[in-house]
Amino acid sequence: MTAKPDRTPTPTLALLTATLVYIANVVLSLVTIPEHYIWLWQLIRLIALFGMPVMLITRECGDPAKALRLNRVGSPRLYIDAIFAGVVTALLASYVGALWSSWLFSVMPAVGGMIGEYQLDSLFTAMLVMAIAPAVCEELMFRGFLLTAFEPLGGAAAVALTGALFALTHGSLLALPAHLISGLSLSLLAYGTGSVGPAIAFHLAYNAMLTAGGYFAGDGDAQPFGLISPAEARTFIVQAAVLFAVWALLMRGAMRRGAASASADAPIRERQPGVFWAGIALLLTSQAFVYVLQVWMLLRMRRG
Repeated sequence: MTAKPDRTPTPTLALLTATLVYIANVVLSLVTIPEHYIWLWQLIRLIALFGMPVMLITRECGDPAKALRLNRVGSPRLYIDAIFAGVVTALLASYVGALWSSWLFSVMPAVGGMIGEYQLDSLFTAMLVMAIAPAVCEELMFRGFLLTAFEPLGGAAAVALTGALFALTHGSLLALPAHLISGLSLSLLAYGTGSVGPAIAFHLAYNAMLTAGGYFAGDGDAQPFGLISPAEARTFIVQAAVLFAVWALLMRGAMRRGAASASADAPIRERQPGVFWAGIALLLTSQAFVYVLQVWMLLRMRRG
């Protein structure tokens, strides 16, 4: 039996996959589900959108573990650093999210209607659906499959693209800064360590922090919202700056520990055809259009 060649998915295949996942996510978000089955629906969506496509594509590779960055484990200390970095990033994203949402509310009060409010039955269910499952499925998709496939574009481009696609796929204007911060952090961590494992640990800690905060606050949305005073804004900025410094130290430590297990032979940078970058631009522009459409519809509802 002939062995499969050792190859990883191409940037074009990755872009096509990301586009199809994006379209499917938008369509599935329009489906109305009874509140009692929301947790099950969210779980199925995560597996169907992120888990299954990745497994089906990478199984055709000669080395699926390499294609998903699962071939390197790293030291326990690396995972401890990643978990602490995830917790700090969740706090940082909360402060940045508070400033962002306050500004949005000040210029467009109608965005208050974009908050989704639901409460899952138990903390275990909330953690399963909003922390554990996303950490595994989304990381295999974005930091395993897409980041590896985009590496021929160059490290900076691969990190930036996967971080941006991660944020835009979530489709939330209110949480856009938080998703950008977490998405870029996760991509940087996975790229710097050469492994998706620390990114899963980071993502799990990040989501668990926000999920626990939202659950015990009695609101399914953990993002702070509402107008804040200038004094509060200054305090938030100072606290965010301190958290950013801690974040930088933890990320630097994690990537230094993961460097020993990272691959010594970096992929050769390849020049992609113009149609590839046109596809990237179209995907990003379409999501920007969705945000504009969301705000326009909310403004019309408010005037009506």
